[in-house]
Amino acid sequence: MSEITNAQTNTSNVPTTACNRFHYKTAIVTGAGSGIGRAVLLRLVDEGACVFGIDLNETGLKETIQSSSHPEQISIAVMSVTDEEKVIEKVNEYVTLRGHLDIIVNAAGILRTSSVVETSLSDFRTVLDTNLIGTF
Repeated sequence: MSEITNAQTNTSNVPTTACNRFHYKTAIVTGAGSGIGRAVLLRLVDEGACVFGIDLNETGLKETIQSSSHPEQISIAVMSVTDEEKVIEKVNEYVTLRGHLDIIVNAAGILRTSSVVETSLSDFRTVLDTNLIGTF
């Protein structure tokens, strides 16, 4: 599943909150399927933003949507931040859909728990590509 799903183009029905600092704002959050990325996405949505969540973990993204009190403000795409062409394509598609982009949160990251001696060059490159290059 790589298409943008659940995108809302009309923000006139976006609920207002007591602290509505991000009303009419459009955001992209990587790593939105868990951890910090999920928490940031949910906070942005609670404060009025429409958010495009990106993660490799489709189940995690769906759980993020289910955790939200305003799922209609969330769009998702299952993809890796290391896939430059797909990221550019989907981000451009979402920005075109929304008309503007105000906020980007690069929260995607991975951790390998093996020792340096046990880490292959391929694994090391995957960590660098995700945690460093993928945020560029």
